[in-house]
Amino acid sequence: MPFLNKRSIALKVRAQAEKDYKDQLRSALQNPTLTPEQRHLLRTRLKQVGQPRVYDANSPPQPGAIQNTPPEPVVEVAPAMGTIAAADLNGMKKAQLQAAAKAAGLPISGTKAMLIARLLKAS
Repeated sequence: MPFLNKRSIALKVRAQAEKDYKDQLRSALQNPTLTPEQRHLLRTRLKQVGQPRVYDANSPPQPGAIQNTPPEPVVEVAPAMGTIAAADLNGMKKAQLQAAAKAAGLPISGTKAMLIARLLKAS
C-alpha cells in the first residue's frame, strides 16, 4: 500500500481530521467502564495527535503512517515532447518510446525494455 505524502493532504483537511479524532478520544474518555490502563492509553494518544511520528530504521512504519516519498525521476526526452516521469515510460507503447528515442537522438531499435533503459540512461 503506497503511503500518502503529508504535503499532498490539504491543511484544512488534516486539521479537521485531527479535530475529529481528538473529539472521538475525548468522548471515549467519558466512558465510566474504562480501566486505568485504557484511560492512560487514550490520554497518551490524545497528546500525540498532530505530532510527527518517528520510526527507527529497523522497524517498518505502522499502517496509516504518512511517509515522505522522494520525487519520481524525470526524463527529458526532447524540447518538443517535454519531460516524462520515469514511471510513465512503462505505460507508453513501443511506437511512442521509439518516437521519444528518435527525438532524443537515440537508436530506435530493440525491445521496449531496451528503449526505456536508453531513455533513462540518456537523461
